[in-house]
Amino acid sequence: MQTVKTRQEAGVQILTLENLPALSDRQSDEYRAAIYRAVEECPTPTAAVDLADVGIVTSSGVALLIGIKRRFEDRKIQFVLFGLQPYLNDVLSVMKLDKFFTIVPDLPTAIKLAGASTTPPDFLDTATSLSS
Repeated sequence: MQTVKTRQEAGVQILTLENLPALSDRQSDEYRAAIYRAVEECPTPTAAVDLADVGIVTSSGVALLIGIKRRFEDRKIQFVLFGLQPYLNDVLSVMKLDKFFTIVPDLPTAIKLAGASTTPPDFLDTATSLSS
């Protein structure tokens, strides 16, 4: 069953997309709504989205990630993506979306980077890829 888990760690809201081998148009409307609701209910000024369970992403999945980014930015919430599997990292890189999203390899780096910035506009305007 696909779930969206949320928790806080070091003042950063962590959203984990669980049991999600493919991020695609096959996600139900309820699941998309749950993801967007988790973003809308984020109680912290910083967040990190854990994509470790996501193996494949389609254009619909990319659209979902862009929707997540826009919703966070609309609320002036700084966020990063982390835990990407190599395939997903390669897809985003080929599409030049590694410049659009802030991507880091793991949770400790996500917390450090998300917690390091105190000026949301600077953070949101600078997309840095720390993954290789």
